[in-house]
Amino acid sequence: MVLEQRLRESGALTRPLSRAGRQRLAEVLYLRDALDTERERPGRLLWREIERVLAEDGALRESGLDPYSVLRAAEPHLGASGGLTSDGVPISPRLRQTGAFVGLLVRDDHTNSLRRDDGGMSDESILNGIVVGTSSSSFSSRSSQELDQVDGGASGEIHIPISPPWQLDASSVLLMGLRKEDNHLLFDSRVALAWLAADRWTATAFTTYSWNDEDRTDAGTGGDTWSWNAGLVPTHQFDRRLGASLGLTYRFSGWIATPGFFPAAMAPPPVPQAQP
Repeated sequence: MVLEQRLRESGALTRPLSRAGRQRLAEVLYLRDALDTERERPGRLLWREIERVLAEDGALRESGLDPYSVLRAAEPHLGASGGLTSDGVPISPRLRQTGAFVGLLVRDDHTNSLRRDDGGMSDESILNGIVVGTSSSSFSSRSSQELDQVDGGASGEIHIPISPPWQLDASSVLLMGLRKEDNHLLFDSRVALAWLAADRWTATAFTTYSWNDEDRTDAGTGGDTWSWNAGLVPTHQFDRRLGASLGLTYRFSGWIATPGFFPAAMAPPPVPQAQP
C-alpha cells in the first residue's frame, strides 16, 4: 500500500492498482528476504519484477519507472534517508499484518526450576598493626518449583491495514484447564491502533483486558483476578548534532630540510653598510 501510494504521488502510476495487481505486488515483495540472501544485487531483480507487475496491471505509465519515482519509493518511513535497505524497498517501523484467524488451542506448560545460593563473609579489624577482632559468616539456601499445566480453548486475531499510516491489530485467547486438578479459566485480549506519521513520528494507542477465574465451577474465590490497561505510546526519532573545534598549527618548514620536497630555510646575508 505504501509503495503504491508513493508511486502514485510521483506520477509513475496513472491509476490505482486493481485488486489482482495489488495481490501480485504483495507476492513479489513477499520474496524480498529470500532474494536478499541468494542474490548479490537483490534490488535489480526485485524492481524488475515490480515494474513487470505494474505494467501487466496497466497502471504503469508508458515511460516506466524514472529515477525520482524509485528514490521516492525507497525512502525510509522514519529517520534519515541514509539507512536504505539492500533492495531499495523500505521496511515498516512496526509489523504490518493483514487477515484474520480463529482456531482451537492446546497449551502444555511444564516448568521445573531449581535454585541454590551459597555465600559467605569475613571481617577483620586491625588497630595499630594488631588484630583486635575477627568474624565470619556463611549462608546457603535451596529452592525448587515445579509446574505442570495443560490448557485448552480458542484463540483469534485480526489485522487490518486501514491505510498506509494506520494499522489495527486485535487478538483474544480463552483457555481452561483440561486436567481434573486444573479448574481455572483464563481470558486475555488486546487491541492496538498504530499511526505512522510523517518522517519521524509514530504513535500506538492500545487497551488490554485480562481475567483469571481460579475455579470456574465456583461463583467467586479469593484467587479470582482481572485487570484492564490502556495507554498511548508516542515514538519520535530525532537526531541533531552540534560541534566546534579549535586548532593551532605551526609551520616547521623553516627548521627541517627534506630532499626533494623543500630545502632548509636560510637567513639572508647581512647587507654591508655604505661607507661615507
